[in-house]
Amino acid sequence: MPGDLASTKNRAFSIRFSGTGRLRRNRRRPSGKIRMFLLGVVALLAAAPLIVVLVHVLDTRGSRDLAAAEAEARAAGLPIDYSDPLFQRYENAASLDPNAATVYAEAFDLVSKLRPEKRDPNLPVEGKADLPDDPRTPLPPEMLSAVREHVSERQHALDLIHAASGVTPCLFPVHWKGPDTDLPHLARARAAARLIRLSVILHAEDGDPHAAVSSVLDGLALAKPLVEEPVLISSLVAIALDSITLASAQRLLARTDPTAEDLVTLQKQFEASAEALSIRAGLSGEIANMSEAFKLLEQGRVPGSAAVTLPDGTEESAGNMKLGAFSAWFFRNDLKGSNAEMIRMLVKLVSAAEKPTPDVLGEPYGKALDSQLAASRYRFAFLARMLLPAELRSIQQCEIARAKLRSAVACVAALRFRNDTGAWPASLAALLPKYLTAVPLDPFTAKPLIYRVRDDGIVVYTVGKNGIDDGGKPWLIAPDKSDVGDYDDWGFRIWK
Repeated sequence: MPGDLASTKNRAFSIRFSGTGRLRRNRRRPSGKIRMFLLGVVALLAAAPLIVVLVHVLDTRGSRDLAAAEAEARAAGLPIDYSDPLFQRYENAASLDPNAATVYAEAFDLVSKLRPEKRDPNLPVEGKADLPDDPRTPLPPEMLSAVREHVSERQHALDLIHAASGVTPCLFPVHWKGPDTDLPHLARARAAARLIRLSVILHAEDGDPHAAVSSVLDGLALAKPLVEEPVLISSLVAIALDSITLASAQRLLARTDPTAEDLVTLQKQFEASAEALSIRAGLSGEIANMSEAFKLLEQGRVPGSAAVTLPDGTEESAGNMKLGAFSAWFFRNDLKGSNAEMIRMLVKLVSAAEKPTPDVLGEPYGKALDSQLAASRYRFAFLARMLLPAELRSIQQCEIARAKLRSAVACVAALRFRNDTGAWPASLAALLPKYLTAVPLDPFTAKPLIYRVRDDGIVVYTVGKNGIDDGGKPWLIAPDKSDVGDYDDWGFRIWK
């Protein structure tokens, strides 16, 4: 039996009597090395969040990427912050003498003071009345009377606008504060453009084409300084002003017969506006604007100028509201890296805006940029992705406006041809070289703009973003009410 006894002692467990007489089974305790290993695993798991935080906080890739992106922007000749001389010109604009903006501001003040409390039911453009669909149709007496009264009361403002159009430079004072930048002159310029349009309508009704042409030129001049402002909304307002002016020019040419000299002047100014039009300045200014927004986020502030009601009932600008200080500190690397992504995106868009080829204006270009941003390692790169569609649309809107101005150039040249020969040209190429130095191109195809002779005149237009010739619909040729096609042709039309 001794062998059995030894075997029993070597078992992994033994049976003992407890104090209560019950049998108890005891397992062998882990060795010291195993206990140390297990304690190490537990400690590592407990420290993992702290390690993740330290790795994130000590990461400097965002700062390095931001410095590289800023260097890329500088190499492209783009401003990266509001200390750039480009922005300082506007900060110091109030001291310029002469400055057309000073004269414009006086005119804008007059227009604002005379703003009616209610919209006149007989007044078009500014009131509730609609102009006749066919611009050859004379205005109804009550509408003409309302236009005449409205324009006459604001004649001094129109005189100031005309005087300002011949003054250079023109820089509206701007105090740059990123998303909180105030640009009151933009809304005031739109009001002035509508007043100019009414003056064109009145001159056309009175049979004074020379005065009407002069007012159209004032409208084109009003848009030019806004094109040069380094903020995107100014560029978009300039595009809107050109559209207002082109609408008035269509009525002018339908209702009157300007002299050959006035037509040449009008054509040259349309051409100059078309070539000067660019979204580049606006997009380049967005680099400083968005960088300022990211700096506010890094400081724990919310960018934006919207007023917010605080618990005590007072109102505070959202830009002065504090975010969590820890959140801003913790995510500062991501914010810097995301700012870098934003800058790189804008540098590419500025380059695209300088040479807006059909490829740039097409859908694949935007998808490629979006894919690059989607692959970013930075959490806040989604902000750039959110803004990308609007930035791309701004380039497309600019090229639509350019196509409309080029269409106006071609139409006026064709009208000169008709006045000299008694017939419309068979094609735009027939206008070379006497009436045109080159056939105007469609930015969306890099091919000549489409030209059509109709029973009631001519149309010249771009195929637009969809790349399809829709016959001038919907902006020149109104589709039937039952026609719900997705049309996208823009241009200029002359009714004769």
